[in-house]
Amino acid sequence: MRLLLFILIIVLQSDAVYGKARQFDLVVYGGTAGGVVTAVAAAREGLKVALLEPRRNLGGMVSGGLGESDISRHPEVIGGYSLEFFERVSRHYGKDFVRKFNESINRSHLGDVGWYFEPHVAERIFNEMVKEAGVSIFYNHRLREQGGVRKQGTRITEIRTENGATFTAPIFADATYEGDLMAQAKVSYTWGREPIAQYDESLAGVRAETPNHNFMTKGAASMDVRVSPYDKNGKLLPGVHPGPKGNPGDGDRKVQAYNFRVCLTKIKENQLPYPRPKTYNPYRYELLIRLLNALVEKNGRAPRMNEIMIVSQMPNGKTDINNRGPVSTNNINMNWEYPTASYRRRSELWQDHVDYVQGFFYFLSTDL
Repeated sequence: MRLLLFILIIVLQSDAVYGKARQFDLVVYGGTAGGVVTAVAAAREGLKVALLEPRRNLGGMVSGGLGESDISRHPEVIGGYSLEFFERVSRHYGKDFVRKFNESINRSHLGDVGWYFEPHVAERIFNEMVKEAGVSIFYNHRLREQGGVRKQGTRITEIRTENGATFTAPIFADATYEGDLMAQAKVSYTWGREPIAQYDESLAGVRAETPNHNFMTKGAASMDVRVSPYDKNGKLLPGVHPGPKGNPGDGDRKVQAYNFRVCLTKIKENQLPYPRPKTYNPYRYELLIRLLNALVEKNGRAPRMNEIMIVSQMPNGKTDINNRGPVSTNNINMNWEYPTASYRRRSELWQDHVDYVQGFFYFLSTDL
């Protein structure tokens, strides 16, 4: 009985200590690139800053595979903390290395600034920036799905995470992609495509025909081929939405397709076989095989890798792979409910996107 009482007291004391609110001048929720910069900028101005990341890595998409910066031909427009990040990339690789790499991909106008980088390099730089600035980092701290935000009037006073931690501050910043802190704070927001009439935007809403990344059109990354969307029983193939397709100019709650920016390598000693997802079914890629067969018939040759996906070269023989065309690395139609879905449903959708892109490469390497 005494032992049970002793254990109970320890548990209660541990909960009390862990549940004590941590006080900061600014709490940033979300360790994306924007979240890191928000936290670092404030800390450099002398604020006591906490950076809460729901997962275990800093940098979001920037450290998650998106290594090709859309810098175009005008790098001079980039400044501030963004430029600092890219200059840190240069220091990591060395300016001579960066200059030669930019020349090797026919972008000598980019000089010796590191606009292109491997994922682990980006993560290392973000970690260095927050450490140097004295930001307090809390990994695996996800906002409670219910009751995660407390307010007085219109002002947030504290937030609580699933692991029992509480944070107070006069200012909170939501730097996540999902915006859960924003939503729980009852900030008005919207998502999807607004109709043309709402803001008088000619390209808003449902498009009658988009020229790019399609089967039948001749625009950039389009294939100018026709394939049947039906199987032998008249059923729509995986990836084909049954409709209705909507009226041109109308708004809806659909969002742009999601994908994972995949880092591959041509260095053999650094290669691994493409994993076979547990849910793998080659039938999921029937539309892809029909597209490839149509391209063979049209061009008289097998499609090249960079014709069905964007292959951007990164330093040290690596890549940033992105979607190209109507059937590629995008898991089309499968993300529309993600912005406002529950944590559990988002986890399911996330895993489905993982399975799709892993299966995509496994299919190309094994079952094609």
